[in-house]
Amino acid sequence: MALARTPRYSRFITAGAGVGVVLGFVLVAVRHDTGRYSAGTALVYTALVLGALGALAGGVAAVLLDRRAP
Repeated sequence: MALARTPRYSRFITAGAGVGVVLGFVLVAVRHDTGRYSAGTALVYTALVLGALGALAGGVAAVLLDRRAP
């Protein structure tokens, strides 16, 4: 009897969110000319948006890998 290996959704979502937040930090650090907003505000907004998009991408990746599992 073979054990089916399925992805752990919470780990994929957490990893995706983490990558998104780190990417947000890097993006704000590289392009720190924010104009109307302070650097801290831009950092928080960018990290939140990219973290949410990363979590979504991680969830989609987990679903796609789960569908491939035998």
